Amino acid sequence: MAKVLIVDDEVGIRDWLSEILEDEGYRVATAANGSEGQQKLAEFAPEAILLDIWMPDCDGITLLKQWQSEMGSALPPVIMISGHATIETAVEATHHGAYGFLEKPISMQKLLDVLKKAIDRYRAQPKAETPLTVTRVPRPLAPVIDALNAKLQHDHAALLYFPEPFYEQWLLRHLGEGQHTVWLTTETPPLSVDQVKQWRSHLVFANLGERANRMLAKNLSFLYQYAAVHQVRLIAAIRAWDAFAQWRPLVGEKLARVWEDPIVVPKRDESIALGTLVQEALEAELGQPLAWPEEAKRTIERIALDAEWTLDAWTQALLPLATEDRLDPAAIERALQRNQPENVSTLFALPLKEAREAFERLYLERLLARTDLPVQRLADLAGLERTHFYRKLRQLGLSLRRKEEDDA
Repeated sequence: MAKVLIVDDEVGIRDWLSEILEDEGYRVATAANGSEGQQKLAEFAPEAILLDIWMPDCDGITLLKQWQSEMGSALPPVIMISGHATIETAVEATHHGAYGFLEKPISMQKLLDVLKKAIDRYRAQPKAETPLTVTRVPRPLAPVIDALNAKLQHDHAALLYFPEPFYEQWLLRHLGEGQHTVWLTTETPPLSVDQVKQWRSHLVFANLGERANRMLAKNLSFLYQYAAVHQVRLIAAIRAWDAFAQWRPLVGEKLARVWEDPIVVPKRDESIALGTLVQEALEAELGQPLAWPEEAKRTIERIALDAEWTLDAWTQALLPLATEDRLDPAAIERALQRNQPENVSTLFALPLKEAREAFERLYLERLLARTDLPVQRLADLAGLERTHFYRKLRQLGLSLRRKEEDDA
C-alpha cells in the first residue's frame, strides 16, 4: 500500500484529497503547514508528496528547496498543487525538482494518474544499500571488508581470492550479517528476470570451483546484467586463481573485467598470535568483548602445533566456552580435543580400500556437523555435485535427515 503525504493549509482540500486517496487504497498522512510537513516527512516516510504552493508559514517552493538540499535523490516525488500559481511558478517548481504540478480545482483522474506514475518511478529508483559490516572483525580482515564495500558500491560485484582456506568459511559466513542472502550453486536452475526482481537488495554468493560450470557461469552472467537495476550485490569466492581462466570466457566480458581485479584475502599473519585471532573472531561471533587470560591463549597456541584448523573451526570448537568470564585452559584443551579428528595414523593399519572409506566417512561426518550450512553448500565444500554427494553419503551409511529438514 503506497503512502502519500498531503501538505496544504486548507482543511477542506486536505479532507477531500484524503478521502479520495484512501478510497483508492493509499495510506495518507496530512499536514497543515510547512513545519508539520517537515515532521510528517520524517515520521511517515511517504512515497509521494502533494505540496501546496501558498501556505502562511512557509511557501511550498521554499519547502521543496529545503527538502532537496537535505535529501537529494532520496526525496520522494513532490507534486505541487495551487489555485493561484502562474506558469512561471510551475516552471520554478520543476526547476527545483518537483515531479509535477496540479492546478485547483484538481481533476480526480489526473491526480490518480500522476500519483501512480510518480510512485512507480520512485519505487524503481535504486535505493541506498546497507554496507557490509562485521562486528569486531579480526584485524587482518578489516581492509578486506573496506575494499569489498568500495568494490560493490562501484561495480555491484566482487571476487574474493583465498590463497589459503584459513579465513574463508569464517569470512563468508559473517559477510551476510544483517543482509538478505542467497547462494548460487551449480544446481541453481536458469534465472529469470522475475527471480532477480525478487532478490532486490540481496547479497548473492557463489563459489567458483576449480572446474568451471556452464550453468553457474550463465546464471552469474545473467544476474550481473540486472545487478545495478535491482540493487543486487554479487560476491564470488575462488581458491585456485588458475581456475579463473576457465570461468572468464563463460561469465561474460563485463563481469570478467570486474573480476580480473580480485580482492585478495590475506594469508594468516604469523606475527599475530593465533590466540588473539581466535579471541577477536569469537568477539565478532558474540558481539561483545571477551576477557581471556594469557594462559588460555597459550593453550590454543600449543594445541595449534598439531592442528591445521581454519579460523571457523577454532571458533566453532570454542564457542560454548566463550561466554565464561575466565576461560579455564584445561576446559579449552578438552573442547579442542573433542573436535580433533581421529588419529590418522590408525588408517595405515587398514588395507587401502578400507582406509580410503574410513577417511571419507570421517571427512563427511565433520562436514555434516556444520548444521548452519545448507546441503548444497556442503556438497560444494566437498567438491562434489549434489547428486554425487547424496550417493556418497548413502554408500558410507551416513544420514542427512537433519540437514534435509533444515533446508525444507
